[in-house]
Amino acid sequence: MHEFGKAVGRLRLRINCIWSSPDLRAIQTAEIFSQEVLNKRKVQAHKDLSPKGNVRRLIGNIADLDPSIDGLLLVGHEPGLSSLLSVLTNGNVDLRVKLKKGGLAKLILDNRIGLERCGTLQWLLPPRVLLGLTNKGTLTTRGPGY
Repeated sequence: MHEFGKAVGRLRLRINCIWSSPDLRAIQTAEIFSQEVLNKRKVQAHKDLSPKGNVRRLIGNIADLDPSIDGLLLVGHEPGLSSLLSVLTNGNVDLRVKLKKGGLAKLILDNRIGLERCGTLQWLLPPRVLLGLTNKGTLTTRGPGY
C-alpha cells in the first residue's frame, strides 16, 4: 500500500484533507496516504464512508466543508464509493462505475454540492496504472496486457 501512497504523491494532486471509513484497514490505508501526500496530517474518520454509510449524509458533510479545503481524499469501501461517484456526477445511483480496490478517481465539483449532478469525473485509475507511475510521474508498462 505504500507504493500506492507514493504513486498518489507523484500525481501532485492538491489534497489537503483525508476522510476515511472508521474501519481499521481503511484508517491504515488513509494514514499511509497521509504520510505520502500530507506530511502526516490527521486522518478524519467518517462513519458514512463505512460499508453501511449514508451517501446522502456524506454528501451533506462534503457540502459543509470549509471553503479552504480544495482537495479531499476519501478512503472507503464498495459499493459506497461508486454510489457516491454516481450521485455526484449523474444525480442518482444509476451510473455504473467500477472502482477497483486500490483504485483512484478524481472529481471536479461545482461550487454547489448536493444530491443533483454537481461534479465531473476527470479520471478513474485502476491500481495497476497507479503502480506504473515512475518517479517522473509518467507511466511505464509491465508487459502484455498492461
